[in-house]
Amino acid sequence: MAALRVQPRPGNLPADTTSFVGRHQEIAAAKGLVSQARVVTLTGPGGVGKTRLALRVAHAVRRDFRDGVWLVELAELGDPSLLAATVAERLELRDQSFRAPIDIVTEYLAEREVLLVLDNCEHLVDDCARFTSAVVRACPRVRVLATGRQSLGVYGETVLPVPPLPTPDPDRPPPADALARYDSVRLFVERALIDWSHDLCSGPERLVRARASVFAGSFDLAAVEHVAGGDGVPPHGVPELVHSLVDKSILQREDHDGAARYRMLETLREYGEEQLTAAGDEGAVRRRHRDWYRDLITRAWPCWTIASPGRTSWASGTTAPGRCGPSPTSRPTTTWSGPSPPPGRRWASTRCSVTGRARPSCSKHSPG
Repeated sequence: MAALRVQPRPGNLPADTTSFVGRHQEIAAAKGLVSQARVVTLTGPGGVGKTRLALRVAHAVRRDFRDGVWLVELAELGDPSLLAATVAERLELRDQSFRAPIDIVTEYLAEREVLLVLDNCEHLVDDCARFTSAVVRACPRVRVLATGRQSLGVYGETVLPVPPLPTPDPDRPPPADALARYDSVRLFVERALIDWSHDLCSGPERLVRARASVFAGSFDLAAVEHVAGGDGVPPHGVPELVHSLVDKSILQREDHDGAARYRMLETLREYGEEQLTAAGDEGAVRRRHRDWYRDLITRAWPCWTIASPGRTSWASGTTAPGRCGPSPTSRPTTTWSGPSPPPGRRWASTRCSVTGRARPSCSKHSPG
C-alpha cells in the first residue's frame, strides 16, 4: 500500500527568524554545490556552525525544489536502525503496512524533487551513508545536504569544509570600531543577546524554557505540561508560560491540522540545554520526557493494531491515543524486554515517539 502524506506542505524547515553571522562565501559555495551535486556534506568540528549554515542554505534554495526541503535532525537518534523510520516521520508519511521504512521512503521520493537535510550524521556515518546511497539510487530528483564531522564517503559526494570563524589577533587588537567586521565578534554579540533574552524571562519562564529544550522537534501543550511542570512550575500554569515564551519569540507556534505545536530554534534549544544542565535538573526532566512518550506508546497501541479503525486517525493526530480501540489491558502485553522489540512494535514505537516529536532516542527505552 502506498505511503500517504497526511499534511501536504513544502517542507518542514523552521522559520528563519534569527540573524546569521558571516559565512557569505560558504553560503554561496554550498548553494552552488547543491545545484550541481546529488550529495553535499558540510564537515567541521563540533560547534563550528554547520547546522546553522545548512539551514541558511536550505532556506536559500527551497524554491528550487518543487516538493520541498525536509530537515531530519539526527543528533539525538541513538538507534541506527531507526534512521529510515525517522526520515519517514519527518516526511510525514503514514503507511498502513509494516514494510521496511527505507522502502516507504524511497517509494515516496522516487518521482519527487526534494532536498533532504540530514543534520549531525557523525555518530551514524555508516548508516547515513547506506541510507543516502539507497535514496540517490532510487530517487533521481532527490538531493541530500548532510552535516557532520566527517564525510559520508558515498559515490558522488562533494565535501565542503566549514572552518572556524576568524578572530582578532589578541596581540594586535584592532580599534573598537573595526571589531564588528569580525564574524566571531558578531557571533559573540548574538550570544550575549540570547543571554539578555534569558534575563528578561521570569523564574518560571526560565524553567519552562530550559526544560522544553529536551524536545528535539515540535511538541504539544500536553507533552510540555508533563515534562516542564513540577519543581517550581505547577503543570496547570505551563500553558500560560508557553504562550508568554511565544510572545518573547523564544518558542515558535505551528499549526498542524488545527492543532497547535511548539518548537525552539536550535540555537535557543542548545542554550536551554546548557541552562538545564547547569541547574542539575537534566536527569529528572529527561526521565519525565521518556515516561511521557512511553505512556503514549502504551495508550496508543490499540490504535496501531491492524483491525483498529482509529489507526490512521491517531497517526495523523486527529484521534487521541486510547480512544480508538479496546482498552490496553485487553491485549496480551504492552511491554518488551531487551534492547530490540519485535519489528512491528519497534516501528509503532518509532511512529509514536517521532509523531509526538520526542527525541527519537526515547524509543530505545524499554517501556516496561
